[in-house]
Amino acid sequence: SSFADAEDIPLHAYFDVSFVDDAAVAIHAETLPEVEGLIKLVVESFHAAARARGLDVNFNQGKTEVLWDILGKGSKALKERLHDSGQWLSWHQEANTFNLRVSHSYKHLGSWMQTGGYHQREIAQRASLAMQSWGCLARSFYHKRHVGLNAKTTVFQSLSMSRMMYNAHTWVGVTDDLLATWQQKLRKPLGLMTKPLLKGIAPVKVDTIDLFALAQILPPTDQLHVARLRYLK
Repeated sequence: SSFADAEDIPLHAYFDVSFVDDAAVAIHAETLPEVEGLIKLVVESFHAAARARGLDVNFNQGKTEVLWDILGKGSKALKERLHDSGQWLSWHQEANTFNLRVSHSYKHLGSWMQTGGYHQREIAQRASLAMQSWGCLARSFYHKRHVGLNAKTTVFQSLSMSRMMYNAHTWVGVTDDLLATWQQKLRKPLGLMTKPLLKGIAPVKVDTIDLFALAQILPPTDQLHVARLRYLK
């Protein structure tokens, strides 16, 4: 009910976030065997609940997977065991055989999640989508001299920046260096749009944040801060 008055988190716990037919379950425990036991318990329970409602869980690769940040005592032996099995966690329960793939990244509701709190793949995906939306209009719109800068920045904010900022407020533990790399991905389109305002100065000699300022667009790092404040509100 309040971010300021958080209850103590149990040593062994899990919670689920479901959206229509898509569900994510977060699990944590003190030791690797306890984590593995919780994973199996949750999967078996989810399978039983689905089966009772006439549904079948798809355990194929890319459909139902576990992101497991394997750390602590026994991690080396566990990693070797998973490597030998092809990164599959397999076990039997009564008449059922479960095969669950252990992955380092997983796409959930349009966002890439990675183990260990890393965001490189998601940042690369966001930047790629933003550049694609810019590239498909580069010749027909952004390179036209008779189109004003205000029109270009409005379209760029709506099409490219929206893809760049999608779900960025959920990134946890992202470093300043990684955010700077993420922001730098849009240097090329901003440099081309603001080139007439630079009065002969090459865009490569101007800081990326200054290019955003010339285009009258908030830099991605500032837009990220705004998005976090809106999320908390």
